[in-house]
Amino acid sequence: MTWEKDNFMQGLLNKILPLLPKIGKIAGYIISAAIVVLLLIKIFVKDPGYYKINKQEQKTIQLKIDSINKKQDSLSLKIENLEKGNILFYEIISKNNELIDANNKKLETLRRLYNEKINSVDHYTVTDLDSFFRANYGQYYK
Repeated sequence: MTWEKDNFMQGLLNKILPLLPKIGKIAGYIISAAIVVLLLIKIFVKDPGYYKINKQEQKTIQLKIDSINKKQDSLSLKIENLEKGNILFYEIISKNNELIDANNKKLETLRRLYNEKINSVDHYTVTDLDSFFRANYGQYYK
């Protein structure tokens, strides 16, 4: 089919070139530019048959597409499972943070009570302290 195009182009050139001196310079330039454009199209544009794919290649390509789609579905499922796992971990982390906050409140309460008891010692008199130690540690106190 390409040799038919070559013959057509050659015949077109053979018919147009003898007419150029008669038409004039401007028309000659326009026709020459058109010929150059046609030649460039012929050089750079492939024959439509070049792009045709036979049925076996089409089946092979379709199998590859199907394989890629299956992998994509598998990856989408894995991503969905990972996102569910992330939600579960966030819930566990949230519960643990609540436990930590509750323990911190308890710890703060114990610290406050401990400090109150420690500070209450300052209010005892020497006689109070002496009687306390005699009552609790009398066998060691002499």
